[in-house]
Amino acid sequence: MIIKKPTNWSNPLPHLNAAHPNFDVSLPLLLASAVALENFSTEVQEADAQARKYNQELRNAFSKVENADIAGLLESSLAHMLSVSFMNCNGEELLRAIQNDGYSLDSGSACTADDLQPSHVLAAMGVLTHGNIRITIHPGTTQEEINGLINSVVSNVNRSRA
Repeated sequence: MIIKKPTNWSNPLPHLNAAHPNFDVSLPLLLASAVALENFSTEVQEADAQARKYNQELRNAFSKVENADIAGLLESSLAHMLSVSFMNCNGEELLRAIQNDGYSLDSGSACTADDLQPSHVLAAMGVLTHGNIRITIHPGTTQEEINGLINSVVSNVNRSRA
């Protein structure tokens, strides 16, 4: 860019000088952001604790089902995720039956959710690849929903094996 000498021109970008910081900070916005971040952090911790509690309840219930294979330990897993396989059950049929009861679940691993072939990820983890359901516990999930899901899964597994 060429600017004729007599023209009054100044750089529109901020003049950055380490000795004189040239920016304005809105103190009310800064404080509101800090409070919002603190509240969000607390809510995330509470949601994680609740998901961990529900995850443990699901694990306890499903471990009583014969030939159920629960992937991983809760201590080394995401609190809101649970993958469990039921031997001698078709995962897709089980999934549809549970969805008919009003619950939205997935089958297989997340990276192969659209593929009807057995999950290579589950196989690599040493988990049963057939009869698998993947449960995501969302914030706001209630105890009644967890109890209903347990009843739905157990009854549909038993029905599938009959």
